Amino acid sequence: DAYVPSRGEHMTVAHSMVAPGYFRLLRIPLLDGRDFSALDTRDAAPVLIVNEAFARRYFAGTTPMGRRIRAGNRLFTVVGLARDSKYYYPTEAPRPYVYASSGQADMPADVAFYVRTAGDPTDAIATLRREAGALDPAAAAFDAMPLADYVDAPLFPQRIAAGLLSVLGALALVLAAVGLYS
Repeated sequence: DAYVPSRGEHMTVAHSMVAPGYFRLLRIPLLDGRDFSALDTRDAAPVLIVNEAFARRYFAGTTPMGRRIRAGNRLFTVVGLARDSKYYYPTEAPRPYVYASSGQADMPADVAFYVRTAGDPTDAIATLRREAGALDPAAAAFDAMPLADYVDAPLFPQRIAAGLLSVLGALALVLAAVGLYS
């Protein structure tokens, strides 16, 4: 509503389809409004939850609650405001992001399940695979990993570079010590 893009402005915003309880599970605080619920179905009015960066950019500091957003040929109403989070890399700056209700999806999309465990998450993977296979034998083949491993994966190049620089630093220190001794 009322946002006029500047000439040549890139209007594509990253988004995810999430189920009720997603924000509580991943401990992303809702700053205003409500979470999705079982009432957010295909027959209900389409709703979205936006993050702080989205609200700052497109609503210029005013409350996003009740505002409307056109995506494709659908008009969505903003029902919640979530705190900024990391979406792709642990080092990324806040970016506009939109969450849509999975209950209002037109067609199935790639699905990711997040499960909070009390103990070691790797111990739960076998149980998850067994239970998924019992529910649907075709669903038994899926990738599962602890969220900590998933978050650490994009940092692999930085870890390799840090290790290499540590080795080179130690070598330089040894060469300097030998030179001073000489």
